[in-house]
Amino acid sequence: MERIHLFDLVEPMQCLFIKIVKLRGLAHDGSSYVKIGMWTHYVRSKSAIHWLGEPTHSPGWHQFFALSRNKPSRGSFKLKIFVWDSLSRAFLSGVCFDLSN
Repeated sequence: MERIHLFDLVEPMQCLFIKIVKLRGLAHDGSSYVKIGMWTHYVRSKSAIHWLGEPTHSPGWHQFFALSRNKPSRGSFKLKIFVWDSLSRAFLSGVCFDLSN
């Protein structure tokens, strides 16, 4: 059982909340999507859209995701975010965050 100290004002969250906004420098063709995951669990966004007044090379998603923080007994705690093209199935970009600490 996890011990909660008297000075803690909030309980630890069991989910990691992520908001995907936009990607700069990507030619927008309406077919790119974001894939977010930890360990073996991945979620996929809707296809990117373009807003009026925004540069055409910065497609956006404006989507929230909630991923469980229950990590396995072994391994590191990494958040992976990838951008894929759904038509060609090509990898476009990605980033990985080590959240172990």
